[in-house]
Amino acid sequence: MNLALKPDLQRFVETQLNTGRFRSAEEVVQAGLELLRDRQQQLDHVREQLSEGLEQARRGELIDGEEAFDQIFGPLEPEL
Repeated sequence: MNLALKPDLQRFVETQLNTGRFRSAEEVVQAGLELLRDRQQQLDHVREQLSEGLEQARRGELIDGEEAFDQIFGPLEPEL
């Protein structure tokens, strides 16, 4: 696969190569694509959770904010 990059992206790839972290432009592009894939998977997961939460809300399966915080963080002890 051959890719044509915009000049600013080409400079970025060259900068990454100059750091010594990557051995080739292909490695830089591959690392970028892996990050993009991971981000997309995270967004998909969040969308699934939001959809599930919306369905629960539509069914009336709600809890108040204080109870939600207690479930997440545990009951907070009042300061003395």
